[in-house]
Amino acid sequence: MSLANIRRLLQEDTVLRLPAIVAYAAARKQVVSIVALQTCLMDDNSTHAVQICMLHVNTQGKLQWTHDTIAPTVALPSAWLRQNQIDEAQLSKSPTWRKGWAAAIHHMAKNNILVVSQAEDFAALEQQFLHDGSPAPEFTNALSLRGMFHERHPSKSSSMKDIAAYYQVYLDPEKHLKAVIVTYAKLFEKMLSEQSQVSTVSAEHVAPEVLPTESSDVASIPRILSVEDARKWVVRAEAGASTPLAFFTQIAQQFPFRLMRNGRRIQGYALLVNGEWIKGTQLSPNLGWVQICQDHHWRLDDTDAQAIEAIQYKDGD
Repeated sequence: MSLANIRRLLQEDTVLRLPAIVAYAAARKQVVSIVALQTCLMDDNSTHAVQICMLHVNTQGKLQWTHDTIAPTVALPSAWLRQNQIDEAQLSKSPTWRKGWAAAIHHMAKNNILVVSQAEDFAALEQQFLHDGSPAPEFTNALSLRGMFHERHPSKSSSMKDIAAYYQVYLDPEKHLKAVIVTYAKLFEKMLSEQSQVSTVSAEHVAPEVLPTESSDVASIPRILSVEDARKWVVRAEAGASTPLAFFTQIAQQFPFRLMRNGRRIQGYALLVNGEWIKGTQLSPNLGWVQICQDHHWRLDDTDAQAIEAIQYKDGD
């Protein structure tokens, strides 16, 4: 039903102009779908989507909107509903994620280029499938605006507020979902326009979780050796990881790393590059462990810490 639900909701936009995105879609021969969710954070730290908005840009330059509410499968806090002016009775009449969106998201993850603000949005999408007990898709054509900006401007803050200020794009303080999508679209347009050729946007900017993940002993990957290569790899890992373990697992696929501790607390990390240990803060101030944890709101538990220690470089490796 969900593909039919998407088609039912499609509304054409004849006002918005996004020539760089249209050119990018045409060059890639894929529809670009810019996605935003409104979610409720529960006491158990799970997120439940109650609203979804998308802007689709096809290869012929046609822009279409999809915007609807989502019936939750659990009771949402009354205070949160009141604060966000959501009518619970009306919300319950909306299609659930499984009925309204699951098949459509699977289809778009496989065929479209999905654009979100940050890597955490992919985790939020995956959680909706988890709530329904159905498998989440692999986001193999996925772009993170924060990840793209961070890679291009590693010394600058990559918060959405600061990115919007950098490109002089209006950021809706009320965060109405359609206005949020317009902001994302204009930011993506600006980022594409920065490049001399739209077609040069490549897998360099794809969310790190979709990069190759074959098992890779350090000795079997001789290619990436420079500090700049290391910085780019860490940017990719940071932008796509949803947990500390995922972050260091991605790093370990290309570079040996060591944790720097103060007692039990991890204070930093270093990568082995051309026989020299390079700290995360040496790659970029924004790539220090403390800053990454703050950006992602990560808290490292003992189980994750032990798993990370198991994959770090050890003398004699």
